[in-house]
Amino acid sequence: MDKDYYKILNVNIFSSNEKIKKSYRELAMKYHPDRNSGDDKANRIFVDINEAYEILSNKETRMEYTIKYLASNKYVIVCLAATGFGLGLIFTRKRK
Repeated sequence: MDKDYYKILNVNIFSSNEKIKKSYRELAMKYHPDRNSGDDKANRIFVDINEAYEILSNKETRMEYTIKYLASNKYVIVCLAATGFGLGLIFTRKRK
């Protein structure tokens, strides 16, 4: 994953749409180009904030992004693999 949209907006994957919107508005006001004229870093952050909100505010695109986000997280993959392996051992155990 190139960008962590949840981190950009300071929210987590369980945040409600209202929390995402509130965080977006606060950050957009803070990094808006009119308030930070001449600051290239603030302009890039503002573009990232808008991109993150565009993805996370739409139900379908948020779901697709979250699936990719979880799949790219190595800790989640290890936990899912360990859980799947453990369940496989339980369900394949021979009964006497």
